[in-house]
Amino acid sequence: MRIELITIGDELLLGQIINTNVAYIGGKLGKVGLRLAAQMSLPDEEAELERFLREALERSDVVITTGGLGPTVDDATKAVFCSIFGKKLSLKGEILDDLKRRYGENLSEAVRSQAVVPEETEIIENKAGTAPGFIFTGEDGMAVALPGPPRELRPMFEEIVLPRLGRLAASGGFFLEKTLRTVAIREADVDRRMRQVIPDVEGVQYGLMARPYQVDIRLSCVTEGKERAEALISEAERRVRDEFGESIFGEADQKLEAVVGQMLRQSGLSISLAESCTGGLISSRLTDISGSSDYLRGTMVVYSNQWKQELLGVPEEVLMQHGAVSEQTARLMAENVRGKGRSDIGLAITGIAGPTGGTSEKPVGLVYIAFSDGEETFSKKFSFVGDREMVKFRSSQAALEMIRRYLLARKKGAD
Repeated sequence: MRIELITIGDELLLGQIINTNVAYIGGKLGKVGLRLAAQMSLPDEEAELERFLREALERSDVVITTGGLGPTVDDATKAVFCSIFGKKLSLKGEILDDLKRRYGENLSEAVRSQAVVPEETEIIENKAGTAPGFIFTGEDGMAVALPGPPRELRPMFEEIVLPRLGRLAASGGFFLEKTLRTVAIREADVDRRMRQVIPDVEGVQYGLMARPYQVDIRLSCVTEGKERAEALISEAERRVRDEFGESIFGEADQKLEAVVGQMLRQSGLSISLAESCTGGLISSRLTDISGSSDYLRGTMVVYSNQWKQELLGVPEEVLMQHGAVSEQTARLMAENVRGKGRSDIGLAITGIAGPTGGTSEKPVGLVYIAFSDGEETFSKKFSFVGDREMVKFRSSQAALEMIRRYLLARKKGAD
C-alpha cells in the first residue's frame, strides 16, 4: 500500500517551526508494517494545494495531510478536499455542542467555524483542540486530513488512523524494519562491511544514517506477511551482529548515555568526571537519564589551568612542560578526580574544541581522554573534525564509548 504524507503550512517552509510530524507518522507506520512512500511540504495556497493533492491521490492509495484545518484565512485544507471529493460544507450540531461544552456558550466566530465540516465524511474527534480531522474515501483512494499541532494530531492518529491503516495493511505486503546502532566506526567502513553481509539475506535491504561518532544500520524488507518478514530481519540481524560485535551498542532510538548508565548501574560502580573541552557535556548527557545519581558522583568542569592545579592537583610543572591538552595532564585529571570523588572510576577529557586555540603541533580537534580505576590508568588521543559543537559532541561520544568498553571487558573478566 502506497502512502504519501503532505504537511501544510508556510511556517514549515519558512523554517519557523521544525516539522516533527514526518518523523512521528513515519515511525508509527513502521510499527504496523507500513511505510511512507513520499513526503512533501506545501504552502498555504489553495490552488497549489489542490494540484498536488490530486496528483498524490492518483499515484497513492492513501494520502495523509497535516495542517490547514484551523479557522484562519490561510487554512484551506477543508475547502480543497471538498472540491476534490465533491463534498459540501455544513454546520454539524454535535461538533458545535461539544465546542460549547468545552469552551463556553459564547464561542467566537473562529471557533464556531470549526463545526462547519464536509458532509458525508468520517469525522475524527479532536479532544485536544478545536479542529476535527476527516477521512475521505473515493474512487481515487483514501485521504486523511489531520490538524498540524502534534499534541492534537498524535492522539487522533494513534486512536483512529493508525488502526485503520493497520487493518488495510494486513491484506497486503508487510513492511518491517530494525535499526542497530554502532559507535566509533566510520560510515564508509560500515558500508563496505555491510555490502558483504546483506546480499546473503534475500529480500532484505539496508540503509545507513551517519551521526557524530555513530552510524545507524537500518534493516528493512517487504514480504507477504509478518512471520516471513520477522524471519528475514532476524537472520539479517544475526549476520550484522556477528560482523560488528561489540561495536553495536543499541537498537532503535537507544542513546549511548542510556546504555552506559544502565551498565554502570548493573556493575555497581560509581564514576566521577573531570571535563575541560566538553564543558560538562558528558555529565549533562549522563544526567539526562533518570536515576543517574546511582552511579555519577559528580563532575568538575576545569577549564582554566588555575583550576586544574587548585581543584584537581595537576602540578604546574606538568602544565608548563606538556600543556593542558596532553596525555600527561589528562591522566592526572582522571586519577585525581577519582580520588576526590571517592568513586570507582575517574574519567577526564581535555582538548581544543576550536575554532581558535589550535597550533601546528596541537591543532583544533585534538582531544585526550583518560580513564582510571585505581589499578590502572590509560588514555587515548583523538583527532576530531567539525565545528566547536561537533568536536565537543564527538568527544563526549568517545568518552562514553571508553566507559562502555571498559565495563564490557570487566564483565567478560568476571564471567
